[in-house]
Amino acid sequence: DQTGIADKIRHEISIGQTPYPNLEQLARRINVSPRTIRRRLAADATSYKGILSDIRLKQALHLIRSTDLTIEQIACKVGYSDTANFCHAFKGWTGCTPGSFRKLRY
Repeated sequence: DQTGIADKIRHEISIGQTPYPNLEQLARRINVSPRTIRRRLAADATSYKGILSDIRLKQALHLIRSTDLTIEQIACKVGYSDTANFCHAFKGWTGCTPGSFRKLRY
C-alpha cells in the first residue's frame, strides 16, 4: 500500500489526541517499520515531520477561525507545550502571527 502511506499516517494522527505520536510510536500503531515509512514518504516527496506540520497548521487555522480559544490554548491543542514555539511555527506557515491572523478574520 505504498501510495496510501501518507493518507494512512494523516488518518492515524487525526484520530489521536495530542501529544502526537513520534515516528516510532506511529510505526508500531500501523505495523510498519520506521525505516519503511521514511522510505515510502520520501518516494512521495514528503516526510512524517511535513505531514505533522500540515496537520498542525490546518487544526490551528480551524481553531483560530472558529473558536475564541486563547492562542495559548490553541498552541496546546495542536501539540505545542510552548506558545512562543507555536507562534514561531505559525508565522513560518502563514507569514503572520496567530493573533494577527485572528484579527484578519473579523
